[in-house]
Amino acid sequence: MTAAAARSTVSARPFDAVLDPTTHVQGVPHRLFDRMRDEAPVYSHGRIDGQNVWSLTRIADIQEVSRDVRRFSSASGTVFPNVRARWERTTGPIEDMAFSDPPLHTRLRGYASRAFSPSVMRTMRGWIEDVVAGVLDAAQEKRELDIVHDISEQLPSRVITGLLGVPLEDREWVIETSNRTFSSSNPKIGPAGALAAREEILTYALRMRELRLAEPADDMTTELTRAEAAGEPITETEFANIFLALLSAGFETTHSLLTHSLVLFTRRPELLAPLREAPDQQWAAVIEELLRVNAPISHMARTATEDTEIGGQAIERGDYLITWFAAANYDPAAFERPYEVDFARRPRHTAFGAGGPHLCLGNQLARLESRVMLSEFAKRGLRLELTAEPQRAANVFLNVVSSAPAAWR
Repeated sequence: MTAAAARSTVSARPFDAVLDPTTHVQGVPHRLFDRMRDEAPVYSHGRIDGQNVWSLTRIADIQEVSRDVRRFSSASGTVFPNVRARWERTTGPIEDMAFSDPPLHTRLRGYASRAFSPSVMRTMRGWIEDVVAGVLDAAQEKRELDIVHDISEQLPSRVITGLLGVPLEDREWVIETSNRTFSSSNPKIGPAGALAAREEILTYALRMRELRLAEPADDMTTELTRAEAAGEPITETEFANIFLALLSAGFETTHSLLTHSLVLFTRRPELLAPLREAPDQQWAAVIEELLRVNAPISHMARTATEDTEIGGQAIERGDYLITWFAAANYDPAAFERPYEVDFARRPRHTAFGAGGPHLCLGNQLARLESRVMLSEFAKRGLRLELTAEPQRAANVFLNVVSSAPAAWR
């Protein structure tokens, strides 16, 4: 059965609707996840594209799968639909940080992780504050605006392309193209469109490599050309894949978190009002609850490397397990009153992963940018009202709002 055929069985098997991108256009299907967690927390979708596919909705099961890299591998794919096999039929083997297990994953992540360390983030705060001020100043000059395009996308796109040294004239194209690499479930893009976008960015990355080898600069791209692991220099293939990973880590989670947060504050201004004079430490806690409520990444996936068991359910070698982070963050076993937004909560959420080596590379940058943007928005006493309902993308992997028209109050 193909992914398209799976969608046709939704009426007979309602839990299969979680795999249908159109289900997510209406919002994260939390009530459906609640039913699955209660009735079938390890749920079989049957065979899709040659694999037995399962959905996991309990946080304990999701953490177990995420942390056990011996029994559950990332090397055969990490998202639904599982596009890796299709891509490799076209491109040959993919040596990618997302599609790898230790020790390869450890080496590739080591090249990139220093760029997003907490110490590096602290040195960037002043610059990010300046970028935030510029974004909000420009947005305030408009009577009507789009929260996504005029605020949420502006900050992370300027920051990550600036850090990488991407020329100004290329920045819009680079962000738009890298976004398409994660849109294989979007019917308008599909696996072929996502692969084409990926190849375009990888080609661009190698052009940037050649440019920085000839003309070094004070940016991440130059530093990446000099990277080594155990005395071995980074290869061209590794460079290109890590360039894409840095782009994605620096943009996608931040822009989604900002959009959902600003829409939430627009609909519920009473949540924002008490935060106008909040200290930075309080904002750090606020960001964690916002991440729990609206996780930017809806799921990741793993492949079983052996016959095993999860949540009392027998799993066969080769089965594909979708770990729904969006469901885990509303699991009442971990979070009391999960549908209540509680900024006094100290949630140990799964917005950036549920443990293990694949913690989102850009999590510290996303936290910092969001904290600076939302706290400045509150300090300025800004208020927006939606002029139309936000539009969501058809995407089962990313929790994406594509447009949110608004006006200043």
